[in-house]
Amino acid sequence: MGAFDVEAPNWGRIPPVKVTGAAAAHPDGGVTLPTDAGPLRVALLDSGVRLRLGPDARDYGIVLREPAALAVRIEVVEGGTRLVAGERVLEIGHAPLSFALTVAGRAVQSSPGDGHFVRRFRVPPFARMGDAWLVSLELGHETPVYGLGEKWGRLDRRGQLVRSYNHDALGVNAEVSYKNAPFAWSPEGWGLFVHTVAPVVHGVGYAPWSQRAYVLKVDSPSLDLFVLDGASGAQILGQYTALTGRAPVPPLWSLGLILSKAYYRTAEEILAVAREVRERGMPCDTITFDGRAWQDTDTRFAFEWDPARYPDPRSVIEQLKELDFRICVWEYPLISVRNPLFEELAAKGWLLKDARTGEAYRYQWDLEPFGAVLTPLPESGLLDFTQPDAYAYWRDRHRELFELGVDMIKPDFGEQVEPYMVASDGAQGDDLHNVYALLYNRCVYEAASRYSEGGRSCSVGPPGRARSVTPRSGAVTRRPTGAASRRASAAACRGASPARRSMRRTWVASTATGAIRCCTCAGRRRPCSPPTCAFTALAPASPGPTARRRNGPPRRRSSCATACCRTCGERSRRRVRPDFRYSAPWRWPARTSPRPGPSTTSSSAARTCSSRLASTRPGACASISRTAIGAASRTAMHSRADARTSSCWRSTNWPCLRGAAPRFRSGPPCPTPASSARYPWWPRCGAPPE
Repeated sequence: MGAFDVEAPNWGRIPPVKVTGAAAAHPDGGVTLPTDAGPLRVALLDSGVRLRLGPDARDYGIVLREPAALAVRIEVVEGGTRLVAGERVLEIGHAPLSFALTVAGRAVQSSPGDGHFVRRFRVPPFARMGDAWLVSLELGHETPVYGLGEKWGRLDRRGQLVRSYNHDALGVNAEVSYKNAPFAWSPEGWGLFVHTVAPVVHGVGYAPWSQRAYVLKVDSPSLDLFVLDGASGAQILGQYTALTGRAPVPPLWSLGLILSKAYYRTAEEILAVAREVRERGMPCDTITFDGRAWQDTDTRFAFEWDPARYPDPRSVIEQLKELDFRICVWEYPLISVRNPLFEELAAKGWLLKDARTGEAYRYQWDLEPFGAVLTPLPESGLLDFTQPDAYAYWRDRHRELFELGVDMIKPDFGEQVEPYMVASDGAQGDDLHNVYALLYNRCVYEAASRYSEGGRSCSVGPPGRARSVTPRSGAVTRRPTGAASRRASAAACRGASPARRSMRRTWVASTATGAIRCCTCAGRRRPCSPPTCAFTALAPASPGPTARRRNGPPRRRSSCATACCRTCGERSRRRVRPDFRYSAPWRWPARTSPRPGPSTTSSSAARTCSSRLASTRPGACASISRTAIGAASRTAMHSRADARTSSCWRSTNWPCLRGAAPRFRSGPPCPTPASSARYPWWPRCGAPPE
């Protein structure tokens, strides 16, 4: 980070940027203000404000489309300029350059209030430091901040010093990580997205810098900053993904268990493992060929199966398919110098080059992480994904894998770009390091979308930037459709042991349609009777209907938690809650009194936790008749929206699991205002399952 002192920066010696002239409006709605560090370009958006300083950076498609600027009214105020666009008001201070954004009178974000006794801002609001920019924002005493990608500490980043720079982390206990995104947000109603591929240092209330400021150091001559103004986390995430794109929904089977290890040494070994998994009735959807399992380590990676171990790879794939496994294969974007493909691609200029020699860069692996377990890897070249022909070549080479029967690609690595590596578009070192993994994953994702069966795929692979489709070591998948999918689902259920079915059968209840699916075979389940409330717990099995009625809720109210899989025909009982899945069978909650029965409670007795009942004081529960509750459940509680505000029956001795300790004499406690605000979708008296 150059001469910048990370441990104890002297903010007084960093000159802040100052505005040197009047604002000028443009026909597209943007505004320009001259500063002593170049023109400041401002655009008020329907999602916040965009601030740009310095030259435009290379466009790698991180922002899907340029957001339209709102028409603004420029007002000259004392010491600054005010931009007004409807409810959005941006105040820009001139000496030094600072800002304050409000929406409908609500303060969204501003330059920090961390003052100094000889100047207004202790930390410069904006500053130019060589080829880097410094920006500081306001941070309240207790303001939480989330985001910034995959990190291993607390989810609240406050107090942390985070660097957005992709690393092969080799662990989960340091600050370095695979997946970094220069996007942060706060539930207090603001978000921050630094549109750059360069390294970014985030001092989020970092005490050695400032506990009252969020300080950014962007290691690039270009500064492009989006300040988002969503009133809630959901709105802020929606604004961010509207800019950068939303990840597609992965096929259901890809969410199942994926079996992988480093590594299967022979085809016989992986087939033996696959057979044992099925013989033991273990739930598993996908089996993985890691790099050393299907490639020759000395010559990888060239989309070639090791001929010594896999003279006929199609036969191995077909045997695994007969065992109802989907196939995942590993790859990385490096080509060994010992493979003839290296010289072929180097001659075409399709590999990253060495800025010192102009020849294809030969990457040398650090042997320390491999130890004595894995064979050392040879020198390798990196494919240049900024070269259009090289990009198309790598994408199209995946076709042979999908035609062979591969369902999923595991794109690994991509963080090996070093300072002297240069791409065909001129990007070098840090300008290429973070974005390389994004381009690599984008290429593999397009290959899966183009060549996989059905064309439905999801891309999750090595670390990327900003886009939500690029986490590490996941998969690019394909999904069977139509009759093939149904046959595979039925085979999965028929081949499963009773233990597997009883252990792993789970349901997913859709809040929009009420659809219930069997997550082992993906077959649709049909409720045995119409749902009567948003949440229903089912009593354990009993010898007969009389005992059943005595030991649990009435049959009608419990039947909505029982469903039959249309594919495999299995009938299971599970606790169901919208948007959540459970695999544990129902059991009675812990109690200090006997189960409800004739000796302990009347069959017409019930409890409700609705604060809407006039007879209920806050924090207590009222008793009402089961008949009245039954009527309510057949009307208002059929819809999820009504269930949010309607009362729901509960048996006398069922504790409210979300509140304090059960109080059986006066009834279970009502949800507190805090819990109601945190879970607004949950019925007033519906306790989440254990």
